[in-house]
Amino acid sequence: MPSGRAARVLAGVASACLLSTSVPAAIVAQLARGAIDGVVTDTALVTLAGATVSVIGTPIHLTTSSNGRFAISELPAGRYTLYVRRIGYAPLFAPVEVTARDTVRGSYSLRAVPPMLDTVAVTAFRPLSSRLGEFEERRRLGQGSFITQADIEKRNPLRLSDLFRTIPSVTVNGTAWSRRVGVLPCPFQFFVDGVLLPQPIDMDKWLPEPRDLAGIEVYAGPADIPLQYKTVGSSEGWRSGGFCGVILLWTKDGGS
Repeated sequence: MPSGRAARVLAGVASACLLSTSVPAAIVAQLARGAIDGVVTDTALVTLAGATVSVIGTPIHLTTSSNGRFAISELPAGRYTLYVRRIGYAPLFAPVEVTARDTVRGSYSLRAVPPMLDTVAVTAFRPLSSRLGEFEERRRLGQGSFITQADIEKRNPLRLSDLFRTIPSVTVNGTAWSRRVGVLPCPFQFFVDGVLLPQPIDMDKWLPEPRDLAGIEVYAGPADIPLQYKTVGSSEGWRSGGFCGVILLWTKDGGS
């Protein structure tokens, strides 16, 4: 039997061992977090106060300060998609990768969209942006289903899900949009202005409103998907990597 003093030493060593096995886990969790420090501007680099910044798939929503800045701290390391929006501007989706013990610094530029006026206007030819040019080129080739800005304005849907219910290849079930493969629902992957959105998300909540869109492309299977939008599969096997189909959403250019 150890003496009283030896017993106290052994007890201290045992307590230290217990602490050494519990504290590191908390420390590791703390160190595995990062932050985002950003600023929202217009295309002339004028800062925008009152813009809303959200992290898709999380409860994080905040508003930019008077100098257009925002900060998100204690964010677990990983890949995220920021959703930046403000009245009068086309929304922006931006991928960001947060690394442990580091701060991502970025500038996010929104394109102004003028309000729709009930007046007669003279329309002049204006060159398409490169991204909408790609949309028109694929539409001419005829692979996939296409909805133009004129189609959207004619149908005047309240929500995107109302618009997609008119497309035979898309099944709208609550907040999930899919096509059917056999007896199983097969979820579409979504890109907004070329940015892949994480899944699963509430589509009516996170996707742009119909009035902000200039075009939509729907590819209901892997054979017709444009090469640059064929993503790599995951552990979900055949129901991932765009196998089920891809939906491309294009927001309006400034002045559209």
